[in-house]
This record gives sequence, C-alpha cells and structure tokens, in this order.
Amino acid sequence: MTRVPAHRGYSLPELLVVLAIVAVIGSVVVSGYRTVRLVGDARHAGFIVADALREAQDRALNEEYDSAWGETIAGGNVVVFSGATYATRTSSRDHIYPLPSSITAAGTAEVDFAKFTGVPAAAATTTLSNTYGTSTVTVSTGGAISHTP
Repeated sequence: MTRVPAHRGYSLPELLVVLAIVAVIGSVVVSGYRTVRLVGDARHAGFIVADALREAQDRALNEEYDSAWGETIAGGNVVVFSGATYATRTSSRDHIYPLPSSITAAGTAEVDFAKFTGVPAAAATTTLSNTYGTSTVTVSTGGAISHTP
C-alpha cells in the first residue's frame, strides 16, 4: 500500500490571487486616506489662522513689547508679528506657523491689531481652500474672530 503525501502549502496561482487582492485593497485604502487628509488640511489651516489671529490680538491687548501686533499669510506660512504692519515689524519677534502645502489662501492677507484695545484696523475675511475643502476665518470691526470649517 502506497501512501499519498499530504498536500502542504499553497500553489503559486493561489499565492498570486491573494497578492493581487491585497494590492487592490491597499490601493483603495491609500487613495481614500489621501482624500481624507486633504479634506482635513483645509479645516486644519482655518484653525491655524484663527489661532494666530487670537494670539496676535492677545499680544496687542497685553501690550507685549509695548507694541501693536498683527498676523499675515506669507510664503505658505502664517506669521504673527510685532509692529504696526508686517512691513515695519520687528522680525526677531515673529512667530511662524506653516500651512499645509495643499492650501491656497485668498482674501485679506494681513490683519493689524491696535495696542491696548486689540481692535483690528479693518474687518477681514480669509478663505483657505484646496480641491477637497474650504475654511473661512473672519475678523469683525469689533475684533471678534470666527472660524467656519
């Protein structure tokens, strides 16, 4: 009586089918993750700008360095600066916060807050967007800062 050896392992075609299925699932997951990340970028950029505006306003209210403070978007960064305007600022006091690279900013680029009162020179609206989302940050003439993701 001859004994037939037991089947051990998997055949090459079975392994190739499993590998193809894993590759397809992986590509779907990676593309979905990228979309979710880009949607989150617009929302995150809005929070960065709103927080920078609040920081500049707080520093102006507290008369830090006996100076007015402001916020601007320059070169893909949000900059909180000490001075009446970005052009006349004291650059050694800059606080720089990078925006996600997928974001495009439109609207008011610079907001300047008066020393002691923290009131902006003018009302401002900044829109931050990419292909997948938009976020809007508004500063009223009274100094109220709002963010709409």
